[in-house]
Amino acid sequence: MRLEEVLVAFQKALARTAQQTANEKEMDARFLAAERVLFGVDTLEVDLNVGMAVTDDPDDGFVVGLDFAVDPERRSKVKFTVDPTPLEPISTTTIALVPLTPTRDVGTVSFLGTVVGANGKPIPGANVSVYAQRSGVRGRRSRGLEVATDGGGRIRFDVDFGQQAILIADRTDLKRDLPAKDSATSWIVWVFSKELNAGSRRIDIWAPTPAQEPADG
Repeated sequence: MRLEEVLVAFQKALARTAQQTANEKEMDARFLAAERVLFGVDTLEVDLNVGMAVTDDPDDGFVVGLDFAVDPERRSKVKFTVDPTPLEPISTTTIALVPLTPTRDVGTVSFLGTVVGANGKPIPGANVSVYAQRSGVRGRRSRGLEVATDGGGRIRFDVDFGQQAILIADRTDLKRDLPAKDSATSWIVWVFSKELNAGSRRIDIWAPTPAQEPADG
């Protein structure tokens, strides 16, 4: 095995770890709610004890080969540092939206949204709109509920099927009725910021189905 192949393998593994951590920062509800700490790996110090052989390749020049099965007395120590290369670095402003409760057959579905800038840091005071719309509706979208993010770039809100409204946590003055007070059970929820031209993923939720009354005997 070539040394360059080992280096690439370590770099890919570290990059996958960095990408997974980045995904968790956007999707993990406990992290976004400041209830969980995530640790990242900046660099990886590798110390190998392997056999080495240097050959002169006509095409590639000098090639360093590694042999992990060689006898211990013939092994050499190899040390190197691996720096990760993010697979999908954040380059634009994004809005991470995660449900904090089950999304099916519950009276109230709670959400946490976080506005993250291109530099990876939350944006406090960002103006966003919260939307809830029946699934399958085409054309003009429903009117959103406008709110600004808190000092940590976050918003917490509920879709309350009992009140048929979108409610902002700890803000009794902010409320938006759902666009249709009917028997619709399937909804789509998302957050969008016009001033930042950024939006969240769309999340499907389901209102509880009314229990059927027993038929008269």
